[in-house]
Amino acid sequence: MGGCPEPSIHFVTSAISLYQFIEILKPASQEVFLRSYLVVCLTWWIGRGRPGFDIAGFFKEVPTNPGPVAPFQAPHKDALPTADSPKASNPNPWFQLIQEALVNPDEHLVKALRALTHFAELYGTRAVGREDLKQTELPGAELIDGTLFIRAAVLTNERLKKKDVDLSMTRYWDRKGFYENSLESGDKRGF
Repeated sequence: MGGCPEPSIHFVTSAISLYQFIEILKPASQEVFLRSYLVVCLTWWIGRGRPGFDIAGFFKEVPTNPGPVAPFQAPHKDALPTADSPKASNPNPWFQLIQEALVNPDEHLVKALRALTHFAELYGTRAVGREDLKQTELPGAELIDGTLFIRAAVLTNERLKKKDVDLSMTRYWDRKGFYENSLESGDKRGF
C-alpha cells in the first residue's frame, strides 16, 4: 500500500469514496462491490492476528475530547457551556484535532480525520442501543453510538503524540496497532 507502513489506515480513508461507486452500480453489483471491500478489510484484519474488538472498553476508556486547548479565551459567565464545564475550554474537539493534523508531517492523519469527520457528520447523532446493531453477533455492538468517530480520531491523534514516535521520520506509522501481540493475548481475539 504505497509508502505507508500501516495499510489499515487506508480502509478508513478509502471508505469515504465508496459512495461514488455505489451511486452508479446496480443493486446486485453494489452488493458484490461492498462484499469485496469487506473481504479485503477482513483479510488484513486476519493477517494482523485478528485483534479483538473490545467495544465496551473502547467506549469506556477513549475520550470524546482530546482535552483543553491552551491558551483559550475564558468563556463569558452566561455562556453555554458554563465556565466550569470541561467542554468550556474545548467545545468542539474536531477543531483541535484538525489543527494538529494540518501541521503533522504525515498526510495519512489528515486523510483519516477527513473521513472520520465525514462519517461523524452522517452518523454522529446515532444513539446507543439501536436495533440494527443489537442483532449482530459482535459482542458490545449495542454500545456503538455516534461518538465512535470522534473517539477513533482522538485515539489516532493520541498515538501520534506518543513520545516513542519520531515525527521527523517520513514513515513513522507502526504496525503494532492498538492491541497486544495476538500470540500473547489469544483470549482477546475477535470472532
